[in-house]
Amino acid sequence: YKTCTPSRSSLQSGRLPVHVTEQLKVPDDPTSAIPYNMTTISEVLAADGVYTSHIVGKWDAGMATFRHTPVGRGFSNESLTYFSHKNDFFTHDTLQSGCKTRCETENPGSHDCIIDMWDGSGPAVEIENARGGEFVEDIFLGRALDILEEEGESDNPFLMFYSSHIAHCPLQVPEDRLEPFLNMGDDESLCSAQTASINPDYSSDFQCRATYSAMVSALDSNVGSLVDRLKETGQYE
Repeated sequence: YKTCTPSRSSLQSGRLPVHVTEQLKVPDDPTSAIPYNMTTISEVLAADGVYTSHIVGKWDAGMATFRHTPVGRGFSNESLTYFSHKNDFFTHDTLQSGCKTRCETENPGSHDCIIDMWDGSGPAVEIENARGGEFVEDIFLGRALDILEEEGESDNPFLMFYSSHIAHCPLQVPEDRLEPFLNMGDDESLCSAQTASINPDYSSDFQCRATYSAMVSALDSNVGSLVDRLKETGQYE
């Protein structure tokens, strides 16, 4: 689908966007994303009593009540997610939500009101205290690898829903992963409208195609790491 919320709501619910939602609303709107009374794949698997379902990464399928959240929809407390449409990859601040708008209205001049990172059913306080400012995809990958390691010790079936933030705006990537792509010529800076900085240490002109390419390369590397872990634990079939 043309926008993220309908696409993710469709995938989670097994229904076409026209039957779930075709609107891109702020995630804390009670009518945003998957309607309250619709089931999701994780809920169906949880009802079976055998499967454990995990999600790591972007949710964007509702958060107005606990029932709308990943854990409320049947995903495990080992899940690590963010709820919004888009976040800063390094500060983990939400960049688009009703909560952010209200926060900035009440705190003029502030643009870092809400860190959007959730560990199971609660705020990821320990992770943010230890790893705040780190490229979020590295944090997500670490959790996904840990889950695959744990599931490798069990004979029960499971679902791992790896939901990368890449390559959604803002276009951001660590310096070391951007460098191999900086030789791309005739680049553009159009992404600067929604990108505060490519990374905390980057001070040059925006190079959006190079940044996008580096992000996709990072995603490819992460998927490769997950496949390797599945092979190492005898789960790759």
